[in-house]
Amino acid sequence: MSADDPEHGHVEATAYIRLQDDVVIRITSIDDGPQSRVDMRSLSRIGVGDIGPNARRIRELLADLAKA
Repeated sequence: MSADDPEHGHVEATAYIRLQDDVVIRITSIDDGPQSRVDMRSLSRIGVGDIGPNARRIRELLADLAKA
């Protein structure tokens, strides 16, 4: 599986607001059933932290998935 492999549930992206943030999403099936587990990470590429955009991005993505 490559770093970016949507067929196997792994996507990597870069979010641009003012600075670059790396976003990684991994989706795996649970016991080969109809449910899936979603793991997300959003991390500032520059500096040691942020003031909330990465956590907000993950909450928004999870909320969008819950609506789908």
